[in-house]
Amino acid sequence: MTTMDSTIETASQSPVAAEHHGDNNYTYNYTYGSQKLLARSRYDSSWLIWLTQVFEPPTGYSGALEKLRNNHRIVITGNADSGLHTAATMLLHEAKTSPRMVTVEQDLRLSEYIGDRTGLLIDLRSTAEMSPGDVSDQLAALEAELTSTESRAVVIVPPEVKHDVEVLRTDPANIVWFDPPVPASVLIKHLEAVTDPTAAVHEAIAAARSQADSQLRALLDGASPNRARALAELIRDLSCAVPHRCLDELYPDIEAGFHAWQDEVDQWYRDHKSTDDRALLVALAALDGAPTFVIAEEAGELVRVSGSGGFPPFDADGLRDRLDQMHAQLNRHRVGFSRPGFADAVFNYVWLDQPWLRRTILEWLSTLPARLGRRLDAELIDALSDRLLAVATEFNDPDVIIDVGRAWASRKSETAARLLTNSALDPILGRRTRAALKDWATSSPTAAVAAVVASVCGGDLAQVDLQLCLTRLRYLAASGSNERVSALGTAAVRTLAEREETAPGVLTRVRSWCTYPATSPARRDGTAIFLMLAQAPITGPTGEGDLDRDLRTCWRHTMDLLPNGPRRVRELWQAAIDTWLDNAVSGPRTDQILAMLVSAAASSGLRVAQLEHATRQWAGDRTDRASVLRDLLTRLRGVDPARRKVDELRRSFQHFRRTSS
Repeated sequence: MTTMDSTIETASQSPVAAEHHGDNNYTYNYTYGSQKLLARSRYDSSWLIWLTQVFEPPTGYSGALEKLRNNHRIVITGNADSGLHTAATMLLHEAKTSPRMVTVEQDLRLSEYIGDRTGLLIDLRSTAEMSPGDVSDQLAALEAELTSTESRAVVIVPPEVKHDVEVLRTDPANIVWFDPPVPASVLIKHLEAVTDPTAAVHEAIAAARSQADSQLRALLDGASPNRARALAELIRDLSCAVPHRCLDELYPDIEAGFHAWQDEVDQWYRDHKSTDDRALLVALAALDGAPTFVIAEEAGELVRVSGSGGFPPFDADGLRDRLDQMHAQLNRHRVGFSRPGFADAVFNYVWLDQPWLRRTILEWLSTLPARLGRRLDAELIDALSDRLLAVATEFNDPDVIIDVGRAWASRKSETAARLLTNSALDPILGRRTRAALKDWATSSPTAAVAAVVASVCGGDLAQVDLQLCLTRLRYLAASGSNERVSALGTAAVRTLAEREETAPGVLTRVRSWCTYPATSPARRDGTAIFLMLAQAPITGPTGEGDLDRDLRTCWRHTMDLLPNGPRRVRELWQAAIDTWLDNAVSGPRTDQILAMLVSAAASSGLRVAQLEHATRQWAGDRTDRASVLRDLLTRLRGVDPARRKVDELRRSFQHFRRTSS
């Protein structure tokens, strides 16, 4: 679909709005994909309501739902295009839990994902850093917690390991095989969910239900659930554009669109040999919906990068003729294809049939933000993201996104962050993109690349998988060799800690890092991050049980690490103590602050000594700090085990003297 309106308001009124321009021209306003991707990835209620309306269960679904309700965790699998991810989402939703996607990485702790009625969706079909057996062992250890919180877990595994009990390490009775649903049923469900359906939509539903042979049923023959869904969307879009036309009249375009306009694109290329015309087509496909002059300029730039020909100066009449031949439309100084999916079809054609142009196109795209500047607005970025995501998905080549995103990082970080966020949220490309963000964060990134990682992981992606984002930010924040990179990571963590919806999860994750073994990098990095966060007012005692428990745990494990910890941790320790004690002097929570620090140091003479030393360093000779110093030292005497022993001996001796006399 194509943006043909320059106003965001028009584009956001509905998922699809269309205008009719002539007999076979369809002009669309597009609600861009980033918010849809976010809603789907967060499993928003609006998304789940829609999914419930259009979901057609695969074979084996009802049995899987019964097993999940009884056993709290199941393993599902099936052939490609069986709709496993959608089925897993619906299983968790119908089991009365809140679905939550889990990215499996080496230091995964599933316990940190579990809350009341949490539905863990764990997809192991792509390359993961943990085996199905390791995940199964963690879930088995959490059986009691899953039961007490009424949570559930659905694990998706590749079909080839279905019978390998040694690999899965789970009860074979809890492994369910899914066969895909009937494509006609999928089509009907999606068409029945269309708001204000046209006559053509009703005709398509009737044709799909009929057992008689028809052109529509011929298209559905052998189609996957995803292809059936795409056909439903195509029928909806085309009929919305020209609601007075019947299904038979629309069928030629339905068939062509279902086959990705292959014949139409191929014929256009045979008829147009000019480098300028082909550059214009590719530029329009990439920037579908951009202002006319931007398309013209970028077509010229594409020709320049390719090193052949030359694009003539902008000519409105000449451009209009060329656009007409491309089935494109001018609307309010913007231009876009009039056929739904045609932009993707052009990109796919070039990628498949002219692979020698890939490097040229990627080079051209890599410098796009620098040339367009503010003209490359959020709408165009989303449109371009959709195009690149479609190509990367079609050819299973996520490096298309990753390479362009990295190139954009040094030129326009916010644009790169938006592209990579969309890719990280994509159900197919997301895992590889999230892995690339991890690779960048752990490989001494430049400040520009670190800024993009911090922006992605400190933004919308954190609403989907906070633990994953915090892990990548931890690598940045712990970068001892680059202060700028470290500051970017810490600032992003602090931003998440300031947000109401993510603050509890941030401190819980940091507390988890602080409890790792003393030799673990996660312990060192997590402690450093905690001490940096402790220098901000957002991490003071709250009076809330869970948050204060997390703070106390972090302080205690920080003190335990100090004797053999890195120099950076010792330096941050003093700065964090200074901040807290300054707040104790000037703020209203003196008693809470001192009580927490003392309780963290309790039961260890070494912790008490470290806190006492840091407090004396803070107080110095300043009289305005003397009262807090006395108060804290008095409290520490009560929790110092060595002093308690001396006091007990003193009291025993005094009692002995009294009784003996």
